[in-house]
Amino acid sequence: PEGKYADLSIQELINTIDDTLIEAAENVFVEQKERGGGFEVDEGKNDMINGDAYVSLQWSGDALYTMEQADDLDYFVPEIGGNIWFDGWVIPKNAPNYENALKFIDFLNRPEVAMANAMYIGYTSAVSPEVLQNSQAAMNVLAENEYEAAEYFGDLNRYPVIDDAKYGVMKDFGGYNDDAIAMWERVKKPDLLWILWVVIALVAAAAIGVGIYFIVRKKGSVRKVVKATPSGSAALYADKAGNDSDEDSDDDEEEAEDGADSETKNEKEDAKEDK
Repeated sequence: PEGKYADLSIQELINTIDDTLIEAAENVFVEQKERGGGFEVDEGKNDMINGDAYVSLQWSGDALYTMEQADDLDYFVPEIGGNIWFDGWVIPKNAPNYENALKFIDFLNRPEVAMANAMYIGYTSAVSPEVLQNSQAAMNVLAENEYEAAEYFGDLNRYPVIDDAKYGVMKDFGGYNDDAIAMWERVKKPDLLWILWVVIALVAAAAIGVGIYFIVRKKGSVRKVVKATPSGSAALYADKAGNDSDEDSDDDEEEAEDGADSETKNEKEDAKEDK
């Protein structure tokens, strides 16, 4: 939207929130959702590395890791501007172990610890690069990770030149926090109609598969038919008209043996009468 928002600085615009801006942001997100590959938290790095995506909105540390895995990638901030962000440690005002919390933060800001942390998570440390470079312990950590000091601290992706006029720090939205969260939940909500069609398709496919299974099973089944020959032996013939179990087959074989014995007995009685 234009009007009263046109003359705001990036810092002011990022921290201005009202019903009009919430609605405008929701419309943009919905359009992005329909055109893009979706919203993600972590898998976008691999999509970019593997060439499965052309662009991904990432935290700078994630982007740095991604670029180190693929030489043809780079990190950009829109010309209109962007937000400056950072992670920070805070101590609740009612913390029961306030002194220990301070000691822990002091520990994390030791040059060698800050450097080790930066090596592990891939994000630039908030500790001044001058402090890090003046610490032999920190430089040893850097060398252990196969970095040259000039290469590491001269990388503009890690230590960019910041134009204050183009960037702003996002602050708490106060009373509009719940409204912003509700808007984001609406954007992420799945398309129920699309899900319904997927469920219908899966059920139909399952029904067709079951039907085909029983048809093939019926056609492929073989019945063993037993016929006693004049010589007294039992002959087996294949007939695809039925579907008998192994138990039925055993019964048929027993009937064949009984038939053969009966035939032999009759032949002996006829022979006696002839005599």
